[in-house]
Amino acid sequence: MSRTAGTRRRGAPAVALVGAVAVGLSACSTGSGAVADYPAWGSAAELGAAADTIIVGTVLDQRAEDIDIVIHSDSDDPELNPSAGLPDDGDQAPSDVVPFIVYRIEVTEGFAGAVAGDVVEVMVRDQATSEPEPRLEVGGHYLLFLSEAYLDLPRNMLNPDQAAYRAEPDGTYRSLTPESTIALEVTRADLELLRTAG
Repeated sequence: MSRTAGTRRRGAPAVALVGAVAVGLSACSTGSGAVADYPAWGSAAELGAAADTIIVGTVLDQRAEDIDIVIHSDSDDPELNPSAGLPDDGDQAPSDVVPFIVYRIEVTEGFAGAVAGDVVEVMVRDQATSEPEPRLEVGGHYLLFLSEAYLDLPRNMLNPDQAAYRAEPDGTYRSLTPESTIALEVTRADLELLRTAG
């Protein structure tokens, strides 16, 4: 299955997502540091404040999908086209189709950006990279901190080391990357504070 984001006219400006929309947040991350090309945060509160969507949910299924991470847009709206207003030099960015795994997740509890019953799609790169992204299991129950949705693309985890946790039956959350030097501990109390802050 192949999916391309946007089929705008040929001369439209283009924006590369560089693998994950969250990567662009690194320039906005203040005082929290960054690892590789991903932003990193010093606490669950900072991570939650950066997330557009915070959910606990169950993975319904997964699929392999080739996604063009170059967004071609002729919109004048900077939200839809970050190149809006820039001079058009006539060059169109080439397509950059990348293999992803797309998970469909049914939300069982939403702390920001979604409510119970919603189905959210989350994508992770399906290839070896220097910063491998966590893999989820169909039927697994997870806490996820997600980026803002961009056009019709699935959402991304905010970063590979801090944005995904297994939701345990006892109500605790276990990082999917406990070996990481920037892994965070997230508690139910942290999530309730994030819910009230939103």
